[in-house]
Amino acid sequence: MVLSPFPSCYSYGDRCAQQPVGQCDEFFERQMTPKQPDIVASLRQRIRVGLVLGSIQVGDRLPGVRDLATEFGVNPRVILSVCERLEREGLLERRDRSGIYVASVPDLLPPSSTHRAGWFVDVLLEAMQRGLSPPQFAHELLHVLTTGAFHALVLECNDDQLWSLSDELRRDYGMRTTTIDLAELAADPSLARGIDVNLVVTTAPHRDAAAKVAATLGVPMYAVTMCPELFAEVRLLLRTRRVFFIVSDRRMARKLEGVFVGRGERKRLNVLVSGEDDLTRIPATAPVYVTRLTRTRALPPALRDRGLPEARVFSPESSREMLSIVVDRGLQRAVANEDEGEDVLGDAERRRLQVDAQVAAAATRSRRPPRIA
Repeated sequence: MVLSPFPSCYSYGDRCAQQPVGQCDEFFERQMTPKQPDIVASLRQRIRVGLVLGSIQVGDRLPGVRDLATEFGVNPRVILSVCERLEREGLLERRDRSGIYVASVPDLLPPSSTHRAGWFVDVLLEAMQRGLSPPQFAHELLHVLTTGAFHALVLECNDDQLWSLSDELRRDYGMRTTTIDLAELAADPSLARGIDVNLVVTTAPHRDAAAKVAATLGVPMYAVTMCPELFAEVRLLLRTRRVFFIVSDRRMARKLEGVFVGRGERKRLNVLVSGEDDLTRIPATAPVYVTRLTRTRALPPALRDRGLPEARVFSPESSREMLSIVVDRGLQRAVANEDEGEDVLGDAERRRLQVDAQVAAAATRSRRPPRIA
C-alpha cells in the first residue's frame, strides 16, 4: 500500500546510501541544508499523525522522491538524505529494489533494542562531555526527577481534555493532579479554595480564567498547547476528504467545530460523541481520531484498532517547558536538602562509593614499598 497522503513510491539512488555504515552520520551532517532539519521534522510528524488517524499503516510504501522534492521545494538529493536520517531512527525501512516503507514510530511503538541502545549511548556520551560519568549522570537525573514532586491543578471545559492533560502530567512528568471542570468552578468558586498545589495547568483558550485561580492560590500557571501537528495535518486532509473525530464530551465536539472554521473544513469535519452518536456510519477508509479518554471506553469492533493511540498531546514546546519546570524544581529541592544536611545518597550509591574507597585503599597499600627491618 502506498502512503496515503502521497503519490507513488521511489527507491534509493543517492550516494548517501552507499556510504560505509560508520561514515553515514558524518556524511549526512555534511549534506544538511538550512531547510533539511525542518523537512525531517515535517515528514516524521506527517507519518506519525497518519498512523494516529489510521490513514497510514506500518508497512506502507513511501511516495516518489521527486513528488516530495516538489512539495518541499528542494533538490531530490535533500529528500533522499532526509529519508536516510529517518531510516537510521527506525522510522523508515529500505527494501532493495522495492522502495522505502514505514517501519515504526518510536513514540507510538516500542523501539527496537538496537535503536534504543544507540540513543542511550548518544545521551551518555554528551553527559561525559559535560563532565558527568554515566553512573553519576543516572544518579543525578533520578534524584532530580524524584525530589521535586509536583501537585498540579488542571482546569478545562470538557472531560476529554481534562483526562488527557491529567494523564500526561502524571505519566510523563510524575505529577499528582487534581482536575476541576471550569463550568463547575464558575458555578462554585470555592472548589479551588484551599487546594495545596504547586502549579495550575490549562490550555490557551482558558488562560485568563486559570491565571485568576493561580493568583488566588499563589502559584504559577502554564497554558499547554495541544496537538498542533495533528490539527495542521487534519487541515490538509480536510481540503479533499472527510475526517472524523470521536470524543466523549459534547463540549469537546463543539470546541473542535470552533477550531476548524475554514472554507470547506466545517463541511468535511465530522465530530461524533461516543455513547450518543452512531459510530458505525464512519467509512472504513476515512481518517479517524479517537481521543485518549474515548479509547478507555467501549468502541465498536471496527474502531477498536483504528489508528494508533496518540503517545502525547503536549506540543514539543509545551513538553520542553514542562520538563524545565520539573527539573528546575528538582534541582532547587536537591540543593535545599543538601543545605539542610539531608542524606541525598541512595543505598546503592552509598555502597558503590564505599566499594570504590576500599578498592582505592587496597591499590594504595599495594603500591607501598616493602618495609625494611
